[in-house]
Amino acid sequence: MTIIEAICKALADINAPATYEDIYNNIIQNKYYEFGADDPLSVVRVKLRIHSDNANIKSAVNKRKYFSSVSGKGKSELFKLLNTPLEPKEVVKKTPASNKKIGLKYSEKSIDKIKRFFTIQRPDVHKIALIECFWMLLGAFLPIITDSVMRTILLQANLIEAFNENVKGGEVFLLTSALITPFYFLLYKYVNSDIDYKKENKLPYFGLVLPLTLLSSLAGLFAFSYYRIGLIIKDEYTNSPTTSLFDFEFGGWAWAIYLVSLIIWYYSSYMNHLGTGEYKKIRRKQFIELKTEYEQVRGVK
Repeated sequence: MTIIEAICKALADINAPATYEDIYNNIIQNKYYEFGADDPLSVVRVKLRIHSDNANIKSAVNKRKYFSSVSGKGKSELFKLLNTPLEPKEVVKKTPASNKKIGLKYSEKSIDKIKRFFTIQRPDVHKIALIECFWMLLGAFLPIITDSVMRTILLQANLIEAFNENVKGGEVFLLTSALITPFYFLLYKYVNSDIDYKKENKLPYFGLVLPLTLLSSLAGLFAFSYYRIGLIIKDEYTNSPTTSLFDFEFGGWAWAIYLVSLIIWYYSSYMNHLGTGEYKKIRRKQFIELKTEYEQVRGVK
């Protein structure tokens, strides 16, 4: 018996989507195959992924497909046995004559990426990110809102003008730095993830988001330093010509820096919750399937 036959036999025994570790344990328990490798678990996982019909592995295009990856990532990835093995797809070599088609293919890929991120294909994940965004904004702006309202009541100031003045203050640029932090956490988690995770979960628009993140970080640091140093110099050196260097009011620039930081924060929140939403969807599907099977066994219509 080959290792592929042993895996098929184990999945048939389990009769449900299973992890590579569960499949390996079934093979060992039933003595379907004797492994000679130092790391047999990895061998089972590699075989499962190479021979899965939906695994994104270019080198496995010409392999016969016996399995399908159902859900999950890494150790929690679930595989099932296909009803009928699929023959390898025919590899078509690209020629210069098909450049127009290749360009169209790349355009379609770009459009698909935009749809995956911006359309409501995953409303559950967008909903989570939006709820978090609302409470984060409320907490972050609560001091500014309170101060603006107090100025309006006690000093007869215009509410919008008071709010705008607060936004141009140095504290708001500390907030932009805090908004950008989740992106660096997302990047750290991605860099330290395994190769399979990187292949299946590429960060869309990374080439655009990373420069924006760095630019927004530097802009926020500069604006905060400029604002704070300007306050000190104007207070200590009132008649000095140097004070004129700190007369610039950020105004729209402050809002622009904050808006870019907020977009980066939302991007990071969405990508972090993407896997979580997928797991909830899978669990819901499994619950419905189990409930249906249970009702069928009991004869409930």
